[in-house]
Parts: sequence; structure tokens; C-alpha cells
Amino acid sequence: GSTAPIKEAGIMAQINAEVLAGITLSQLVNNGAPVIYGSVPVRARMDTLGDSYGAVETSQYNIDCVQMARFYKLPNYSTAGVCDTKTPGIQTSVERLFSDILVTLSGPQYLHCAYGLLDGNSVFCLLQAVLDDAHFQMIRFFLRPPRINETEIAEVLKQIRAVAATPQKLYISYIRRVMRSGEISMPYPFEGDGEADNVFALAYEKMQQLLSKPVEHIDQATTSKIFREIPGILPRLNVYEEGR
Repeated sequence: GSTAPIKEAGIMAQINAEVLAGITLSQLVNNGAPVIYGSVPVRARMDTLGDSYGAVETSQYNIDCVQMARFYKLPNYSTAGVCDTKTPGIQTSVERLFSDILVTLSGPQYLHCAYGLLDGNSVFCLLQAVLDDAHFQMIRFFLRPPRINETEIAEVLKQIRAVAATPQKLYISYIRRVMRSGEISMPYPFEGDGEADNVFALAYEKMQQLLSKPVEHIDQATTSKIFREIPGILPRLNVYEEGR
């Protein structure tokens, strides 16, 4: 809508041309250099023409790029979980989970999930990071391959026959072993008591627990090696630097 056409066909045609041009240039400079099909397509806001990361189309465009990368048989870098809001809340959760789930299911090889980032990726919020961690665990659990094979089927059939022969017809005695194995998901970690919704209060408590723990830094020798061998890292980020 600003630097690319507002219609899906237009923005995808432009993105594809730009990505392929970059890939071509990299091969001209260094033939055989490993590349990825990476892009961060975002729809423009209609009021300010700024980025609208929370728009439905933003997720749609990212999924389109995943499909284009698959067409060219290239690994894909995509984006999800970005939102327009400045503070954690219902809108933030809706925008983030909507894109997190859909873009993840489209199958990119590399996915930037905007961990803890708000306001179009311009602000990091530790409380949001705590929430994101819980939500990522849910998505990760959902994406596990199904455990359906001959062994599982035989075991389930055995359970069904055994339970069907009992008067109560309940499978309660089989639950504990499955819970211990991690095969079923645990309750939402910030679940309220009864009908109360205490998500943000409980997430805040979790955040305070994390902040109370001692900070673990990379050891000084490794840190010095990183700053010595990787140019461009700001010296002030070195926790062992004199005067800090």
C-alpha cells in the first residue's frame, strides 16, 4: 500500500522479484553460496501508511512467501507473532497467536516469532516474553507428529476391551501413565481460579520469579573471544568490560 501494491498479487510479485534479484546477485558474487528465501511483507495502515503487523494480510503475505520458497526449493525465513499494540493485552494476544499459529502451520524452515516484542517490533517487554514462552510451548505441542502406529493401536484396543468389560466403563486408571510421559498437554500455566481471568497477574508473578534469579552470563574467556572474532558488537554489551 506504500512501497508495494496494496493487492496481494502486486505485493507478492514485487517481493518475489526482489528476493530472486538478491539471490541472483549473491550467486554472481559467490557461486553456490547458501541462501534463504527471506522476506518480511507487511500491509500498510490506512490512516498513517505505517506498517500494520497485526493485519490479517500480513500473515497471509508471509504464508505466500513460504509457498513461493517451496516452489523454488529454497529454505524460507518468515515472520509471525508481530503486533501493533504497545502493551500486553487481549488485542496483543489475538494478533500474535493468529499469525503464530497460521504461519507456523505453513511450514517455514526459519521463523522469527517476535519473542517479547511489541509496537511493531520496536519495544521488548519481559511480561510479553513470559506469555509468549507459554504460547510457544502450546504451538510446539500441537505440531508434534501424531503417535499412531501398530503398537499404539494394539495397546488402545487392549484398553478398550478391558474397560468395556468393567461396570463403570471408565479409562481413569490409564491416565496417570500418559500424563507422566508428557503425551497430553498441561493446563494453561496462567489459568485463573474458578471463573476469574488472572492471566496477566499470574504472568507478572512468573516474571518477578525470573527476575529474582541470579543472572547467568557467558564466561569471560568466551565473551572475550566473541568480541575479538566478531566485529561490530557494541563494546558496552560486554558485561566484563572495565567500569561496568
